[in-house]
Amino acid sequence: MKAFKSLSRKLAKRFARATLALSLIALTVPAQATTLVSLTLEQQVKKADLVLYVRVLGVVQENRTLGKETFPWQVYTLEVLESLVGDASTLPQKEGKATISVLGGVDLTLEGVPILKAPKDKDLGGEYILLLYKTAYDSPFVGFSQGVYPTVGG
Repeated sequence: MKAFKSLSRKLAKRFARATLALSLIALTVPAQATTLVSLTLEQQVKKADLVLYVRVLGVVQENRTLGKETFPWQVYTLEVLESLVGDASTLPQKEGKATISVLGGVDLTLEGVPILKAPKDKDLGGEYILLLYKTAYDSPFVGFSQGVYPTVGG
């Protein structure tokens, strides 16, 4: 029994030393964080698969199941006024109009993702230059909190 207690104390001391050593090492290692770098307009255009001048006609929330979970998505219906880069017909269509989908909704929002507004009645607004990826990401907009440029007065 004495041998067991002696071994137990030695292991406890070694464990304490190892924990202290690892803690000191952890303090000397530089911390790494994710940095979100803003892209220049030129960089955004180079990364974009599509650059479109659009009018937002409407937005609806759709729930979509991915694996075992269901997530809300904002689905924007667009009138493509002009295709500046790429072919707008490659976007998903709903009732003959182009759509884009952004993860999020009432109960879930993605930080930094722009929100598009549809014009109300005949008020101006709801027109944008969009820089988009064709690949279905959680947000189709190029850059973080970028890739959306509202137009003023058409």
